[in-house]
Formats: sequence, C-alpha cells, structure tokens
Amino acid sequence: MEPGVYAYFVEAGQHTPESVKSCLAQMELDNVWLRILELDFGADKRLLMLEMFDLESGAPLDIPNLGQLLAREDRVAYLAAVDPTDQGAAFEHFAAGEQRLAWSGPWDSFSHEEHGEGREGFLRAVVASTGLRWDELTAAAAAPPPFVDVADDQTELFIRGRLVGVPEGMPRYSMLFRLHYAGEEADFDLDKDEEEDALDEAEEAQAQDQDEQDEDEEDEDGDDEDGDELEPGGSEADDGQGRMLLLLLDPELSRFLWEEAPAAHVAAFLTAIEPVRGAVLGPLAHALPDVIQMVQAQQPDRPLARSPLRELLVYEVLSVATAVGFLAGDAVSYYDQLFFPLLNLSDGPIVAEAIHASLQEIREMDLLAAMVEVLPYSAPEGALLESFDDEELTPLAGWAEQDGVYEGSVFLLDDARLRGVVQRFDDERLAQRVEQFQRAWGDILPPGNEWHAGEADLDEADLARFRHRVQELRLLLALCEANRLQPALFFYD
Repeated sequence: MEPGVYAYFVEAGQHTPESVKSCLAQMELDNVWLRILELDFGADKRLLMLEMFDLESGAPLDIPNLGQLLAREDRVAYLAAVDPTDQGAAFEHFAAGEQRLAWSGPWDSFSHEEHGEGREGFLRAVVASTGLRWDELTAAAAAPPPFVDVADDQTELFIRGRLVGVPEGMPRYSMLFRLHYAGEEADFDLDKDEEEDALDEAEEAQAQDQDEQDEDEEDEDGDDEDGDELEPGGSEADDGQGRMLLLLLDPELSRFLWEEAPAAHVAAFLTAIEPVRGAVLGPLAHALPDVIQMVQAQQPDRPLARSPLRELLVYEVLSVATAVGFLAGDAVSYYDQLFFPLLNLSDGPIVAEAIHASLQEIREMDLLAAMVEVLPYSAPEGALLESFDDEELTPLAGWAEQDGVYEGSVFLLDDARLRGVVQRFDDERLAQRVEQFQRAWGDILPPGNEWHAGEADLDEADLARFRHRVQELRLLLALCEANRLQPALFFYD
C-alpha cells in the first residue's frame, strides 16, 4: 500500500528543524531523502512534519526508535500514514521517550479499550493523542507539493550519517551518491522518456553486434582474452591511459580528520565505511583494512597530522572516504579525447571540405569521435590531461611530492572554467550538429559505404550516454556549490 501521507510530526514549540536534524544525525542514516516543513493549524497549534524516503526506491521510511528519540525530555511525536484509497491508516503516538499507541490496518480492525472500535474509535484516539482531527492532520500533511522524485527548496539528504543539501529541482538519482562506472548509469531525465528508450534499444543492438563480432573472431582464430575491450560509449577500457572519475570531496571534514580528530576517532570513521567501501572508495577499497590497521597503530589520542604516519595512501583513502558525489568512472581517453572536447566544440557551420580532408582518419571512427577529429574545439592541453590546464589540477597531498614527482592518484580540480563551459553548453544545439555532421559525412562517402542500421543504433547510444553524463556533471556541480565541496579527479587502472 503506497500511502498518500507518510510522515513524522513533532510539536513546533518543542522542536526546531535543527533539533530534528540533530536527532536524525544520531541515527547514522544513509541514503535518506527528506524534508522538514512547518504546518500551521491556527489557535497556536503548529507542527513540524518530517518526511523521509529511501534514496534509491523512493519508498517511505519508518526509522526504528526515531519516534522515541524525537519524544525524549517530555516531548511528543507522531507517525501518521494514510492510504489514498481511504481503506485504512497507520498511527503511532510517542511521549516522554516511549511509544504510547501503535496501530495500522483497515478501519474495521481498530480496537481500543478507551476509544472504541472501527474508524470512529480510531478518530477519537487521534484527537486524544494530538489534539487534532485525523482529517485535519492528513489534509495539512498532503497539501505541500510532492518532492519524492524532484527536490524542492526544503529537500535534504543523509549520506552515511552526514546531512547534504540538495539543490532545488535536482532529481532523486541515487547513483550520483555512490561510486559507479560506465555502463551502470540509468536515465534520470524525467522529461525525456524517449531518450531512455533509445538508449535501451541501442544498447541491445550494441550487445548483439558485439556477440556477432565475437563469434566471427572465434571462427577465424579464437578470441584474444588480452585484447582491448570497448566500454559502452565507445571508450577503450585498456588504452594505456587507465581510467578516471570526478568526485566531490568534503575539504572541511578531510581537514578535521587529518589535523584535529584523534586517531581513535579516525579509525572509527574508517571502520564505519567498511560495509560500503566499494561504493565509496572503489579502486581504493582493497586498501581500507590495511589503512585502518595503520591508523589504529598510532597514538589513539593524537591527530594523524602530528603522528609519525605520513603515508600518502592513508591520506588518499581518508579524503576519498569523505566523498558524497561521483561522476561515472570511465576511460581517460573517453573523457579527455571525447567527452570534454564535445563540451568545448566551437560553434560554426559543418564544412564538407573538412570532412572530406579527414576521410581516411575518421573511416573507422564512431560518429562523435569523428566530430571531435574534424571540428575545432578549445582545450588547454595540459601535461596531465589535454582538457585541463596544469594550474587547474593540483595534487591532493602536496607534501607527498618529491623532486617534482607525485605518485598520488587524486588531484584537486579548480572547476571555475569547467562551470562556465557546462553553463554555456547547449544540449539541443549539439544534437542538431550531430545530425548535420552525420548528413554531411554520409553525403560524401563513396558508394557502398553508407550507414547501416546497426551503426546508427550505436551512434544513438553514444549520444544518449554523452548527454546523460552531461546531466550527471551538471548535477554534481550544483551539489558542489550548495555544499562547498571540492571537485577532484581520481585516476585508477
């Protein structure tokens, strides 16, 4: 039964939004999408309504023992849920840290020694507990616009026990808050269902095409297990450059854990990451047990910055463990030679002569890669990445650099220029240019080299994946600004 209302309520005179959040912080919540609103019933009766949903599924949450916690110190709290079909309800009443009443089910199943049976008995019980009529309470709770799929200006999020601000208009997209990789993305643009369908169909065509290719290779001379494997979106998984992802670090928490928190506190923080280390640390997850042991070996009441432990690996694991947002991990070549160049394409006409001059170079390329090869784009051409200037990327731990050599895998990103690029990027304009380029390329291909349906499907998949990745990046930059986070690039094999 999906409720029309499912929320906790507390007296506004007994709680503030901050005190409610303080109670939630004690619960060490993870993946909880929430908001707190004030409801005014007149006659000096005001309640704070707390709504919570699972980040991934969107299902309403009933947190064990939360009602008792909210009702400590002679306070009161309620949990109310109503079936939109009006066939039943659920209600819990907490006072002085204890549960006083708990019931859920169809109306005719209610029975109470003092208040009677059925719906009328239930309504009397609610009035006795809250001082409000049930229809008055649920009508006020249902009045605010829903926020379960898209954040409003009051939406927040608990990730691994930490409260994160959610920008207004941000979709409830759980993958953004855990480390994920190319091919795992799910479309989250609620206004572009047709794009999701195109992506699914194109991926099926890509898988079928790959199966046929594998069969052909087996027929010829057997499959080479060490050969290059193409990632979805046309990026090579093993091209000698490795992989990378963008993540949002919490610089204040990192500084506190390294410079101020005693080693025992840091060890406890890292131990709490253990159950979800793959989703948080990814390629560094294997090192977590060793890092915990190294931290536990230090003087427990002394911060790591004042201990003999000056290991770059410890500092990287500790910093990445503070991350709360992630752009999909993919090949360095995909990001540096396709994704960021596409974002930086110069606007202008598609010149057939330029395509003709590059026919040999682009003959085996996918459509988007061919566009990057032929069309002009801006790039700082730094030493680490062509798409970023060297001054935009600095080592996470400058103290670990020796003789100009830095062996770390995480670099802090100055995202000022990137923000401008993303802000100016026109998704629809790119789609138009893709269509124009494909048409111009097709017009000058020699006879017998026209596009086949399978190639068109792959090009659709590439474009859909690129547009999805741009959406992820936009959301991350908004999340970064709302929470004063630090973007960083994480390189791995």
